[in-house]
Parts: sequence; structure tokens; C-alpha cells
Amino acid sequence: MADKQYCLSVHYGQQQMRADQTGAHPVIVEFTRLLIRRLRVLDVPMYPHCVWRTKADQESAFVRGVTTVRYPDSAHNWGCATDIVHGLKHWGLTPKQWSIVGHIGFEIAHQRGFKLVWGGDDPGVNDAFDWDPAHWELADWRAHMIAR
Repeated sequence: MADKQYCLSVHYGQQQMRADQTGAHPVIVEFTRLLIRRLRVLDVPMYPHCVWRTKADQESAFVRGVTTVRYPDSAHNWGCATDIVHGLKHWGLTPKQWSIVGHIGFEIAHQRGFKLVWGGDDPGVNDAFDWDPAHWELADWRAHMIAR
């Protein structure tokens, strides 16, 4: 999971700019920044894959089977979610590795008072979506829906 050399690479730096976070909810932007920074200290290269998802992006993801949710029913459609993945393995971390990411993420959320739902929780226990350990969203994201 840790890869110090990759964390020092130009490609890793470029990955940090991948996701459009412009206008996203400030808690999501701050949480994304803090989780990536905390993991980077541990030489774990994570990056934000997706924050905002346009209608076209959402429909494309639905057609490809990447999501079961159509536009506008995803927190990503409103800048209230983030997908944070590994720089080299992307979604390919083991369940144990994802649990470490989840633990650190919840630690940050607790410290900052952020009310978040993690897609790595067991389906049906604390969330309404399938196991998606890269995904974090505001617990009350529907109350924050804003047009972009």
C-alpha cells in the first residue's frame, strides 16, 4: 500500500488535480485534502478520483455499470461526495487495506466534526449503497444540493 517513491513522482502530483472540486461542499473539499495528506505522511499515495459528476458523467457511469444511481440522485452530482483511490492500485486495495483508509477517514471526520457516510461500511448497515470503499459523502447531502 505504501510507496514512497511513487509519492515523490510527477505523476502522483498530477493525480492530485484529477477531480474537479470547484464549488464542491467545503466539508468534502477539506475532508479530501486531510485524508490524502494524512495518508501521504504514511507514504500511501491516494488521490481524489471524482468529486463532481456531471449529468453526462453520471449517465455514462450508470450505463457502464459503475454505479446503480442515475442523475441527479448521486451526491457526486451536487459536489457532496468524493472518491479517493490509490495512486497505483486505484480501487484494487484489499478489504483490509480499505479498512485502514476507512479508519483514518473516520478519525479525521470525528476530529473535525464532519458527518460523513463511508461506502466501505457493510451495505445496509450504515449506508444505502453497495460496498464502495473509495466513496465518502455528506450524511445529509440532500440538504446541501446546489445547482452548479
